[in-house]
Amino acid sequence: MVFLSASAGQAAYFTDGRDREAIPELRERVAGDPSGASDLDRAILRAANRVGWVQWNKCRHGGNGVLVRIDGRDAVLTSAHQVFNARGRGDLINCQGQGAAVARFYPNASYIDLGQTFRNRALEARFSVGLRAQLDASGANKSGFFGVADDFLVMYLETDISDDTAPDGQIRGAVPFADLVTGHGFDGLILGFDPRFDKAHGGQAMSYQSCLFSVLTPLRLDHTCDVTKGSSSSLLAVFQEGELRLRALNTAVRLPVGTTARPDALPTNWNIGTPIEVMLRHWHFRGLTVD
Repeated sequence: MVFLSASAGQAAYFTDGRDREAIPELRERVAGDPSGASDLDRAILRAANRVGWVQWNKCRHGGNGVLVRIDGRDAVLTSAHQVFNARGRGDLINCQGQGAAVARFYPNASYIDLGQTFRNRALEARFSVGLRAQLDASGANKSGFFGVADDFLVMYLETDISDDTAPDGQIRGAVPFADLVTGHGFDGLILGFDPRFDKAHGGQAMSYQSCLFSVLTPLRLDHTCDVTKGSSSSLLAVFQEGELRLRALNTAVRLPVGTTARPDALPTNWNIGTPIEVMLRHWHFRGLTVD
C-alpha cells in the first residue's frame, strides 16, 4: 500500500548535523541490542505506535495523524489544511461533497518500510489495516480555518484502539499532551512521514529527528526539524517523564523551495507548528477534556 500525500515541492532541511532516521531501522536496532537502547529510543518506539496515517479515500489525499484522547474517546489529531482551505467558510479541498467527513486511520503505519524491509505484501497488509474515523461534530473543531492557530482537526475513531496491543506486543496507548514548556531553543523531536526522506530512503517509512523548538507566542511553535511539503501533522514532541508528549503539530515550511540553512539565533527562518495551547484553549471553551 502506498499512502497518498500532498506533493513534495517545498522543503526546508537544515544543515545542522541532525538528520531524520527511519523508525523501522530503530526498531530493528533496539530488538537486536535491547541493553543498548536509551530511554529516548524506547519512548520514540512507543510514540510510533501512536502516530499513523489518515487517508481520505474519496479525496485521494492523506497525511500524518496522531492518536490522542479527547473527552474520553480515541481521536486522530491532524492538520485542518489537509482538508480545508484557509478561508472562514472552511471550503473543502481535494474533495467533493462530504468526502472529508469520513477517513481511514492506519495506526500501524510505522511498521511499513517500502524502502527496505517489508517487500512481502501479505505482511504489509497486516500492518495496513485501516479504521474508520469520523469528522467531529461536537465542537472539538473550529468553524473555520484562517491560519496557523486554527490548523488542527479532530476525527474520532469509531472503535477505540488505545487499549489494544500493538504489533510489537506493547499496549498502544495514546500520545499525552505535554506540559507547556516555552522559550527559545529547547530540545524537541519530530515523528511522522516526510516525502523527501521517503525519496532518499527508497520508499515510504516513518522517520524521526531530534531538533530545536521555540515558543515565543502561544499562537505558534517554530522548529528546526527537517520537513517537506507533505509532512504536515507530524508529531512535534518533547521528552517528559520518560515519554514523548505532544507539543505541536507540524504545519508549514517557511524557507523558499530548495533552500537549506543553519538555524539562526532567532527563529526567523525556522519551520512552523501549531502548538497545543490553541487546541487546549478551544476545547476548554467547549467543555471538552483531554487525557
